[in-house]
Amino acid sequence: MIEERLTDELNRLFPRTTAQPDWLDVRQRAGHGGRRKTRWVGVAAAVGALAVGVLGLWPSRSSFTDQALAAIGRGRWIEVEVSTAAPTLVIDIATRRSRAVPSKTAVAYDSEEQLGYSWTPGRRDVVAGTGPEPALAGFISGYRAALAQGSSYIVGHVTVRQHVATLLRFRQGAQMYQEVAVDDRTHRPLWFRMVTTTGPGRRFNVLRIATTAFKPKIPRPLPASAYISGKETTLKSVHRSAIAAGVGGTAVWLGDEFHGLTLRAAEIDRVTKVRLRGFVPLAHGRGAELRYGGAGGWLDISEETRPYAYEFFAYPGRPVTGFDAVTPIPEVGQFLLSCSTCGGGSAPQFHPIWEAQMRAHGLFVRIRSWSRTRVIAAAEHLRLLLSSTP
Repeated sequence: MIEERLTDELNRLFPRTTAQPDWLDVRQRAGHGGRRKTRWVGVAAAVGALAVGVLGLWPSRSSFTDQALAAIGRGRWIEVEVSTAAPTLVIDIATRRSRAVPSKTAVAYDSEEQLGYSWTPGRRDVVAGTGPEPALAGFISGYRAALAQGSSYIVGHVTVRQHVATLLRFRQGAQMYQEVAVDDRTHRPLWFRMVTTTGPGRRFNVLRIATTAFKPKIPRPLPASAYISGKETTLKSVHRSAIAAGVGGTAVWLGDEFHGLTLRAAEIDRVTKVRLRGFVPLAHGRGAELRYGGAGGWLDISEETRPYAYEFFAYPGRPVTGFDAVTPIPEVGQFLLSCSTCGGGSAPQFHPIWEAQMRAHGLFVRIRSWSRTRVIAAAEHLRLLLSSTP
């Protein structure tokens, strides 16, 4: 292909006559010596100049990716600290003001053993493996490798916090890619996300990235016996009027219909606090589930007197491990709003699941739905009920 382009360009610049040989024949014979060798010095120079111009039309491993690779280094261990672009919010019902709850994840990855350790900065829980978040796992294991192998390519340019950045892409699966915004000045990554045929996933901001030849300092994990979790077991379906008695005297609900959805089921649950090591039951409580549904979607409400089964609640004696967002129990008059799988948790083929959490008078409530609008509306409605509950 390149030879054909060279031939076409030479023929355009130097029109052939019947007595002139084919340019490819000339180029092939030019290195064989002979009496006419000197005649082709000027032509060879023209060929070389044209080759530079024509080859520039073909993609190649650019100096940009070389500089991006040099910016993070070639050490065995890769250290990355990221924050999510869509953090958990604490929303005040009365003022409608919100503030973000910091959600950071640190990972140390051994590129030779292909094993990572992740933790939340400032806490002692450490998880082996890069965790269930595919975008983060794919970035830390694949970004440097793609730069080194020359398998990344430029797809565009963006502006990130007043920094001009080049958007690199590399393949992560049959129909999945990683997109990385790389600062044009420092050549360091600013953010990354997974992209599939259905669109881009959740974005992660890169706060820090570095490499080292030696294993970095990793927080000492808590003993396995300290990790507490919870589970729910449905005991029975009941009429919604029996929910309060089943929970323990206090319960809230949205009525038989809410935002185009109808109450489809009411259930009493057994909530168990367990130690993860051996899954040993430690305590039991009662809870309830209210499930709304319809053509427009779904909405679930969970109510408990003890937050044992709440993945995102953190309280004394109950650390949360891994990539779960660790947030405090909200104060009365507030609720937490988060999206546990926005962009599918970097798998955009799945729907986002919005979640609100609140508490009052010894009752812990969680609301979940695909619709952010419905979740906020339900949280505001239930907050009023919780505030008026004696």
